Amino acid sequence: MNFGQCLIIGFPGTKVSKELEKIILKHDLFGVIFFSRNFTDKSQLTELCSNLQTIKSKVSEDKLIISADYEGGFVTRFNGAVNPIPCAYSQGLAQKKAWTEFLYGYNARELKQIGINLNLAPVCDVVDKNCTTPIGIRSFGCDPLLAGEFASSAMKGIMSEGILCCAKHFPGLGTAKYDSHFFLPEVKSNLKSLLNKDLIPFKKLINKNIPFIMSSHCAFPSIEKNKIPATFSYVLNTELLKNKLKFKGVLLSDDLCMNAIAAKWDIQKSSYNALKSGIDTVLVCHEFNRINTLIKSIGENYKNKNLNPEQFSESQKRRNSVLKLVENIDKNNDKISGTSVKQKDSIYEINQTHFKSIKEKISRKSFVIFNKKPELNKAEKILLIKPEGFINSVIEDNNNYSDFFSKFKFLYKNTVIENLNSSKIKDTIKDFKSIVLITSGASKEDLLKLIAIIQANKIKLDLVVCTKNHNDFFILKKYCKNIILTHGFSIESRNLLLHYLS
Repeated sequence: MNFGQCLIIGFPGTKVSKELEKIILKHDLFGVIFFSRNFTDKSQLTELCSNLQTIKSKVSEDKLIISADYEGGFVTRFNGAVNPIPCAYSQGLAQKKAWTEFLYGYNARELKQIGINLNLAPVCDVVDKNCTTPIGIRSFGCDPLLAGEFASSAMKGIMSEGILCCAKHFPGLGTAKYDSHFFLPEVKSNLKSLLNKDLIPFKKLINKNIPFIMSSHCAFPSIEKNKIPATFSYVLNTELLKNKLKFKGVLLSDDLCMNAIAAKWDIQKSSYNALKSGIDTVLVCHEFNRINTLIKSIGENYKNKNLNPEQFSESQKRRNSVLKLVENIDKNNDKISGTSVKQKDSIYEINQTHFKSIKEKISRKSFVIFNKKPELNKAEKILLIKPEGFINSVIEDNNNYSDFFSKFKFLYKNTVIENLNSSKIKDTIKDFKSIVLITSGASKEDLLKLIAIIQANKIKLDLVVCTKNHNDFFILKKYCKNIILTHGFSIESRNLLLHYLS
């Protein structure tokens, strides 16, 4: 038994280290996940994929699963090698499923050219009505039927281009009020409520033979009284997903290094809890130096029968089934989701004009303006406030936003740019005739501090641009003259905003 088959791991660096090579060769590792830390340019990443598969071929006829998150919006990894697409929420607003299929297919073609064979998308979470929860614009929307239809279109696009996909975050993270990167959130829904809402997108994709589903680090106290994360729940993972909903693919945990898990359980205990609950493969993104110890721990639990051998065998069958799917894709002799894998250059690869056109149309449809156009005087001093680092999130974002701020200063030459938490704002805000705030899921504490400052000075913000979920909108709408929701901050959204302001 090769216990490396239980793992998809992250690793540091842009090359295959000796330690990573040893892990693959000794333990027949199931897969890896890439982040921007593994990327410098397209040729480097392509070579890295090739080298990883060469090493894997020395111990197995099966391919190594090479994965990345490319769900759209702020969740991007390889700027310059794979084109970003609009966030899921803006695609839902656009109401064009064919566009979603095209965009995810286009990305899949680019990922496959590099050597990535698993995209950890689409998001199947159904967000709350006001889009105020942390999952926010990563969701296709608040309507479970719409979310299911668009997730299905995304799946079709991805798999028609010859790579695998993963629905997330089972059984539904859309209404969780806290971000599991930081805390263990709770969802109050009982099983009936989940079946009638949150599980609808997952059921739709299960019926289409989705190869992977990712669990959520969220407690469901109406189902598990001791408030354990769904990732540890036998009731949810085995009884519900595998037995009741008849999911036949690989159940993958979300990253066990996230604070919802890591704050209470070390990596060995959390992996044990996950595997015991019915998780087939655990995702460990940021504990590379502990992987050998972890694999040893899994092996000991198996030998001591702390992990059910029959369940373990069933998980291996599931992993083998998706590996067979990868093999069939590579041979171009299988049909997936009703669409044959193309043997010639894809239309998605060559039709860049259509790709750009769709992104521009989606950006326009999801660009929501409240009140009248702001009157910014180019001759007067303007204070432009932005979150520090611009994107205030642990979700990795490899986009470059400096172009927007340069162009804004070109339009309004007397602009001063400050970070939202800058101490200078309190003392200098009265010196500016116009104030523009761009938010990206800023902390409520930072926004309340800014509100206190503008109230003390008896002024209003001239313009607020909310680029992420709608929390900022509801907090700030009383304190600004004009507000715009962009639902992401893609280059198309940025250009649209600059055009609107000019």
